[in-house]
Amino acid sequence: SALKYERLGYTDLIGTKSETLQSLLRLAELLDNARALRTIADYHPEKKVSFSGNSLTLSNKKDTEAIEWTKTAAILCGRIEDGLRKFRII
Repeated sequence: SALKYERLGYTDLIGTKSETLQSLLRLAELLDNARALRTIADYHPEKKVSFSGNSLTLSNKKDTEAIEWTKTAAILCGRIEDGLRKFRII
């Protein structure tokens, strides 16, 4: 009901909804990219891995990018959780 959201202003509510949805979309995209790269690594051994210095690249994705996925996913999950708490879903 509208009363349970009374403490949140309408503008805050819309902003929370928007940020939560954007975070969900970004997390879905990140997971999709990670799954696609994992599929290449696991099922396409003909794809070459390039080594340069201390990093490697597979399908134009550097290992340093993949390392950031964990941090990015944690941040996005935190934003999603915050949004769900504000809407009292969790």
